[in-house]
Amino acid sequence: MQVSDGGGELDAKALLDAVTKQQVAAGIKSTDRSARVGNETAAQANERITQGYKDQPKPELTVEGAKAGATIEFVRTAAGGVGEYKEVFPIGTPIPASRTTTSGNVYDQQGNLISGTGLKTSTTSTVSTVKKVTSSVKNSDGSITVTYEDGTTSVTPATVVTPTIVTPKAPLGGNLDNAAFSIVEGILKNYDMKGVSDSIANIRKDYPELKSDDILALLKFDTRYNGPYLERFAGNAERIKKGLPTLDDASYLKVEKEYENIFKAYDVGSLANRKTYATLIGNSMDAVDVTGRLKIGYDRLKADKYTEEAFRKFFPSLSNGDIVAAMLNPEEMLPALERKAAAAEIGGSYLAQGLEASKVSAESLAAYGITKAGAQAGVRYIAQALPRGSALSQIYGETGVKYTQQTAEDITFKKNVKAQQEEDILKAREIGTFSATSGIMSSKSLASQTRGSGGAF
Repeated sequence: MQVSDGGGELDAKALLDAVTKQQVAAGIKSTDRSARVGNETAAQANERITQGYKDQPKPELTVEGAKAGATIEFVRTAAGGVGEYKEVFPIGTPIPASRTTTSGNVYDQQGNLISGTGLKTSTTSTVSTVKKVTSSVKNSDGSITVTYEDGTTSVTPATVVTPTIVTPKAPLGGNLDNAAFSIVEGILKNYDMKGVSDSIANIRKDYPELKSDDILALLKFDTRYNGPYLERFAGNAERIKKGLPTLDDASYLKVEKEYENIFKAYDVGSLANRKTYATLIGNSMDAVDVTGRLKIGYDRLKADKYTEEAFRKFFPSLSNGDIVAAMLNPEEMLPALERKAAAAEIGGSYLAQGLEASKVSAESLAAYGITKAGAQAGVRYIAQALPRGSALSQIYGETGVKYTQQTAEDITFKKNVKAQQEEDILKAREIGTFSATSGIMSSKSLASQTRGSGGAF
């Protein structure tokens, strides 16, 4: 059927498509009653407008996204079918601060368009033959009068709808005509979501003809109903705040299971709870990152009491409670935790020999490349040499040499020339003293101490 618009002929479908495009451009939700055209039911309006959002042009994949394995996906951003196409990176993959397409479109880290059209550059231009709709009014007979920007109007006849009655096998909360609610209930049983039954009942009351996909969309994005969903998938709520892409339900549950298996393997079942999972997901900490953190806490810190003692002394803000749980602090990046653990291992080597452990010194030695094994070997020498060196510096005070723990560290680990010269002065005086008396050196003398294999640790 053709309808005159004063400047050409447009069929009813073209007019409806034009209305849909205008509604999508305005961000209209498919669940808004005012969005219905003619005799449309809520379900038909939902289907039409939701498809309208999905028919939007897809943005071009960025160069950085293509290298990282990203894809262009339709992402729901609100209830009522509202959504847009976005570039989605694999979980755990760092997102660049800016991204550029071959057409010159530039996006920021959150996927917002900074410059460009957002579409592929086209070498040909097209002219739209559909005029802009300024308003549409439903008439008493069900037809729609559409008014265009140029002042012309057209009339779309009323749509005749043949209702379909569906009887659910197991209706939710009573006798329903829409099986979609039973479908949704079955899906959500696996989520163990508190309060969701009340939300579904409210949606059923407000929108009895919705399809299951749209019911789920309301449960996820509409603030009137999404409280239980946001609580169950709290990690996604945190990702939204940070401008990160959310995980779909299946991926979210899969990641939770991965965390659970990791915690069981490290015998830290107390961490296997949704609150911990939400924190990890909200901060993009994947299974590899979590495993690396637990290895530090379990294999390096808790495995040696002196190392754990040094860690608690050096980093009290991180070690007030369970030291393994502290490794999952999202404010501490994995490389920083690695450095802290290395410093604690060095500090623990000192504590094991009854020496003072200094955070500044331990961090300095860790940065210098000293390992736990190297520290243990070196500190054994320091523990032997320090008492005699300190005594000699007092005996031969006229030399001006003050032999301290720092002196022994600088010689043992850093091959410091000045410190070595000071030690040599004391050794020479010690040897001279023994030569003038019995000539026999004590096994505890400074000169008799050796650092092992060339003093290299």
